[in-house]
Amino acid sequence: MDGSIIELRAVEAGQPVVVPDSSGEVRRLNTGAVHSTYWFDTFGDDEPGGEPVEGTGRLIRVAAPHPRLEEDWCDMVRNPIG
Repeated sequence: MDGSIIELRAVEAGQPVVVPDSSGEVRRLNTGAVHSTYWFDTFGDDEPGGEPVEGTGRLIRVAAPHPRLEEDWCDMVRNPIG
């Protein structure tokens, strides 16, 4: 990116969310990886931080099942049996 715009790439990999029922059996599981890219304007100064660049959004690439991205988190935790 040009000027004071920086790009931050993040990867969340492994099994970040595991929801077992009361007997310990896994009912919901995220596995694989989520790749995210963010853009920030640092304003070119020496101060820490910055602001997200409006209009660039967040690009996501998802590998493997991630029910957390498709389900309501509260419903998933309240009723793990389905």
